[in-house]
This record gives sequence, structure tokens and C-alpha cells, in this order.
Amino acid sequence: MVVLIVSVKIGYDYLSNNYDNSTSIREASLNTKAAPDFTVYDKDNNKVNLSDYKGKKAVVINFWASWCPPCKFEMPHFQEATEKYNNDDIEILMVNATDGMRETKETAKEYMENEGYDMNVLFDLDYSAAQSYQVSSLPRTVFIDKEGNIAYDHVGLITKTMLNEGIKQLIK
Repeated sequence: MVVLIVSVKIGYDYLSNNYDNSTSIREASLNTKAAPDFTVYDKDNNKVNLSDYKGKKAVVINFWASWCPPCKFEMPHFQEATEKYNNDDIEILMVNATDGMRETKETAKEYMENEGYDMNVLFDLDYSAAQSYQVSSLPRTVFIDKEGNIAYDHVGLITKTMLNEGIKQLIK
């Protein structure tokens, strides 16, 4: 019994010391890597290129879908950030993973309207944007500096604090 208790204690101590419980945004391992360009479409089917913002604004890209529970959970944070940083040198792009089956432009637009969100929603109709960033799960948030380089990359649910911290780092 003593061996079991000691083993559990050692395991707990090991996991506690090696589990990262921080809420901060970490610099991307590819900090100086240029952000891959992509083309997506706005609600009126106009082409929007990521490169349109290079040298003009920092960009936060959020890859999401209306069927994704973590995506839905973080939406209020992005809405608030869109309103808060609207006049700063930053653009928040909500890139919808529009596969045409589980997620269509119509379902995405309907979700945004029903929830009262007013953000810059763009549609990745052929998954080329998601593929450019090797998105394998949603949500995914990428912070890109004004020069067009990836500054931070966050996989999974992002908290309000993490989102604001990442944005503040981009506009400082």
C-alpha cells in the first residue's frame, strides 16, 4: 500500500510540474515565417486575399465552423475584440470552414445573424486557406504582424485573456 501511495505521489508531482497551465499566448515556433497567402470570399462572393493587409494592418485569423462547440464558445470574445479594436491597426478575419456539406455559407450566415454577431466573416470554400495553415482541427487562431509574419499560433479554444493579449502584442 505504501508503494502505491508513493507511486501516485511521484506521478502527481511529475505531471503537476510538466503540465503547462498558463493562459498566455506563445510565440509561434515559426516566428519569422511569412504567413501563407490565401484567397477566401466575403458574404457577397468578393475575393479577399490575406496579402491585401500586408504592410497595412496586423491580422488575427480565426478558423471556425458553426457546428463546432469550442468555436461557438469563443465567438463572444471575437465579437468583443472586433468592437474594441475596430479603430486600431488590426483586422480580425473569421474564416469559416465551408465544406458545402456540414457547413455551408447559408448555415454560417444564419448562425452569425441568429447570435447577433457582426464580424468580418469570410468563407474558405475550397479549404485552401485551412490547408495553407495545416488546420486539422477547429478552432484555430493565427496572429499575423503588420509585416505579414506569423507571430503567434493557437490551436483549440482561445480565452478572452489570450485573445486580447495576442492582439495587444500585435499593435504595440
